[in-house]
Amino acid sequence: MERSESITHVFVRAIEESHVAIVVLSKNYASSSWCLNELLHIMRCKDSAGLEVLPIFYDVDLSDIRKQMGDFGRAFEATCVGKSEEKKRGWSQALTDVAGLAGEHSRNWDEEADMVEKIALFVLKVLNLTPSRDFDDYVGMGAHMENLISLLCLESDEVRFVGIWGPAGIGKTTIARALFQRLSPEFNLSFFLENVRGIFKRAGRYSSQLRLQQLLLSEISDFKDMKVHHLGTVPERLRDQNVLLVVDDVDALEQLEALAGNTGWFGPGSRIIATTQNRKLLRAHGINHVYEVPLPSAFRKHGY
Repeated sequence: MERSESITHVFVRAIEESHVAIVVLSKNYASSSWCLNELLHIMRCKDSAGLEVLPIFYDVDLSDIRKQMGDFGRAFEATCVGKSEEKKRGWSQALTDVAGLAGEHSRNWDEEADMVEKIALFVLKVLNLTPSRDFDDYVGMGAHMENLISLLCLESDEVRFVGIWGPAGIGKTTIARALFQRLSPEFNLSFFLENVRGIFKRAGRYSSQLRLQQLLLSEISDFKDMKVHHLGTVPERLRDQNVLLVVDDVDALEQLEALAGNTGWFGPGSRIIATTQNRKLLRAHGINHVYEVPLPSAFRKHGY
């Protein structure tokens, strides 16, 4: 804020320019006319501009907010003293409306840090929903996406492995990258591990597998110096997570064994995608859902 700038004007502008509003409702929330005025404007922006609103019900009963009862209601009544009936009705309706939204309840979490992490992931999803146009000029990309999304069966909660198979230079990595950009906002964790072939050949089998797991987990957790001491680390960290993982340019079974040993390594709804020139390798790892990338001439022939 600039000096002498109106606080009210700045808050209103900030709300109107935001993509997400997080409303933390505690027992004392309604004791502040500032909070109630902000909430009223947030709910108006939700209806008029599609603002995403996530309420956090912090150690407070939902019914007390909805009906303005209990300690929450007494604080609300005290704040309403001397206010117009129109103002009181507006505040009351905003509280009732926000209490009807899906949100997070602090009493449902043993650890606040876990709740905060879920909130942060929600915000990241909203901010990443702008569709990428990086691959609009790629011949047949729309057909590739349609075929792969059908193969991925995203509506299912099962953990599914999918292969993208084709000769070198046909565009497997580009297709996988476009798919990743399109789907990653829908997952709690997502990572594109590129050129696994090159990474794996730098050391022996066991040390290479440890290196792959370390690379994957350090990128997901944004902790670059993370050390992996055994090959059970990935399933330990990811078995409760909804994950989108792309393993690009696989040329050895050991690579898949290190990064995606089986479906039990990942949480419900996870999708693991591997690109390769070797279809036998996919079959050896039990990957039966395989997309064969057609030659560009096939798309021209069918009018894509």
